[in-house]
Amino acid sequence: MKKMVLAAFMLGTLVFSLLPAPRLCAQTTQAATPNKDAIEWPQFAKDLRRFDVVAFGLFPFAYLVTSIGYDLMRSAQHGWDSAYYPWPVKGGASWKSEDYGNVILGSAVLSLSVAAIDLVIILVKRHAAAKKEEARSRPETDIRHSPLYEDRHEE
Repeated sequence: MKKMVLAAFMLGTLVFSLLPAPRLCAQTTQAATPNKDAIEWPQFAKDLRRFDVVAFGLFPFAYLVTSIGYDLMRSAQHGWDSAYYPWPVKGGASWKSEDYGNVILGSAVLSLSVAAIDLVIILVKRHAAAKKEEARSRPETDIRHSPLYEDRHEE
């Protein structure tokens, strides 16, 4: 089970790394001429790529945090028995294949959740910036200073 999950993760990482992505190059001293062969990526593709990078980049850290948390939970469930101590001072009780699956699933959910939160934050910021820019570009209205009530002069 552990080998299958590891193989699937490595295969997924390989597939996503082979997908075409915009390359960032250092700026040169040549005159700025537009490259007609360059691909202009749509915004949703850039956002999807950012989601992908955040999710896959966070996975090892999420795995570390989840495995330590899982060890602490197991140790607490067994009355802090020395056989179930967490990772740095791990006793004799090792994980079963079901435990590995739970930890990998938990770390995948954690990394995908953080990537989704990052995506939502980016989209909200972009929407707020667009609204602010739209408000700036609107022509200013003519404000007339006239009293609300006019004095009635009786004749």
